[in-house]
Amino acid sequence: MTPFKKTLLTSLAIVAITPPLALAEEAQQVTFKSVMQGLLTDTQQITKGIVLEDFALIQQAAEKIVDHPKPDLAVRMKLVKAMGSAMGKFKAKDTVVHNSAVKLVEAAKAKDMLAISKEYQVLVNGCLACHSSFKEKVANILK
Repeated sequence: MTPFKKTLLTSLAIVAITPPLALAEEAQQVTFKSVMQGLLTDTQQITKGIVLEDFALIQQAAEKIVDHPKPDLAVRMKLVKAMGSAMGKFKAKDTVVHNSAVKLVEAAKAKDMLAISKEYQVLVNGCLACHSSFKEKVANILK
């Protein structure tokens, strides 16, 4: 087999087994569920950091919550439309969680375990309040 034929066959094989661009883009979409799962993982890391008194771990995990990815625009627009007037309350609960994560970063930098404990409770209570108010509705909207 000539080098040209080998190259051609190799190229065709790569093209044949590589998923189409649309599928690759779909796999990279940020869903609401993936954001929530990431926030759960980050919250678990904060818990671990508190138990181990690992301020760097607490800071890193809280920073991830502060800067978490947003669901794709289409998902956000669907939520805004379906939530209607409740969207303000939904956003307010999100703001509570965000602001507590910002304060957790500051407390971790200061190595202030008392402040960390306080803000961790605010963060978790914010998550629980949002879930009790909106989890079922959001899940139904995004089915």
